[in-house]
Amino acid sequence: MILYIHDTLVWIQSTGPQLEKIDGLPYHNESIIDADNVVELKEIFIGWKNLFQKAPLKIKVLDFYYEEDHVNHYKYLDRARIILELGEAIKLMEQAIENKNCVLYEGV
Repeated sequence: MILYIHDTLVWIQSTGPQLEKIDGLPYHNESIIDADNVVELKEIFIGWKNLFQKAPLKIKVLDFYYEEDHVNHYKYLDRARIILELGEAIKLMEQAIENKNCVLYEGV
């Protein structure tokens, strides 16, 4: 699912492993999301949660493209699981906002 929403995660800033400011969240490395950007990230996740609530029960997404035979390979994501996981992330962000904390993102 992270690949599905990744392009919207560059809309926030975080602090990378070398304490540099970066756009978005790195795929494999840790970063720190400061309190202001936690608010923005929460809003992005709420938007995705609302969108996924309109999806079919099983969501067909492109898994990879096999160049040798020019075939797309798909997988199916479970809508209920996605909504649950987004909801848990939103709760975590709400707690961070309430306590004026940042969030440590540990990569995928």
